[in-house]
Amino acid sequence: GPGTRRFERDPTIPPDSIKVYSRTLFLGGITRSVREPVLRSMFERFGSVQSLILNHNYRHGFLKMFRRDAAEKAQVAMENVPFADTTIRTKWGVGFGPRECSDFSTGISVIPIRLLTDADRTWLVTAEYGGTGGLPITPGIALDEPDIEIGLGISSK
Repeated sequence: GPGTRRFERDPTIPPDSIKVYSRTLFLGGITRSVREPVLRSMFERFGSVQSLILNHNYRHGFLKMFRRDAAEKAQVAMENVPFADTTIRTKWGVGFGPRECSDFSTGISVIPIRLLTDADRTWLVTAEYGGTGGLPITPGIALDEPDIEIGLGISSK
């Protein structure tokens, strides 16, 4: 159900790091004809959309799903979608952690714990969706991207 939370030991992770599965998708090709309610409904077929931010000036947007499995389905199905005067391209985005730690082909980041800011550490533990669910951050764990609160501290992103 919606309370499902990934918090698992992963032997492939370096001993000083954590693995974070993105729930954020990068949307390219966002022209003025692309309206938020229409786009949201297109993605809602795969699961609940947590947030959608469109920047028409830069012709892109960021969409976050509540669940990683829904984001995976959406990324594949919506990779190239003809829409009015454009093609919407859906790729993985980084919703948490340093960009250089992310593999953009899989939407998975392996982040050395020392690179996490104080805000990152707080979000990992306190996030309603993703993160540790209140458990301490331990090396070698894999978890879903935690919610971050814009304006509350500095993100390493």
